[in-house]
Amino acid sequence: MVGSAVGDELKEDGFLAVLAAMVGILLYVAARFEWRFSVGAVAALLHDVIITMGVFSITGKEFDLTVLAAILALIGYSINDTIVIYDRIRENFRIMRKMHPHEVINISITQTLGRTIMTSASVGILKKSRR
Repeated sequence: MVGSAVGDELKEDGFLAVLAAMVGILLYVAARFEWRFSVGAVAALLHDVIITMGVFSITGKEFDLTVLAAILALIGYSINDTIVIYDRIRENFRIMRKMHPHEVINISITQTLGRTIMTSASVGILKKSRR
């Protein structure tokens, strides 16, 4: 247990860490791909974080430093997957010039879906083996 002053400071520092991660990701994706992709990536990340924090809020679970670390890990996994998908979209736009953008994006997501499932499953297996 920590006192209320320390707890408030930890909450503020945690919020700033998540905010700094989001801004850093926005800048990285904007530099690596396109500005419109970076806005979409950050919007998807915010969605993931808001949904996860909403579940904690609805269930009344305690939000501590371990949960904050998990939120930052969620951001890391999510942006990794986003970068892989955006990279595939960029490659496919070069190859499939005559196709409609929606079709190229759909194909790109389908091509990376197996990797996403395998990554998520292996993280889940590793988590269970550590218990």
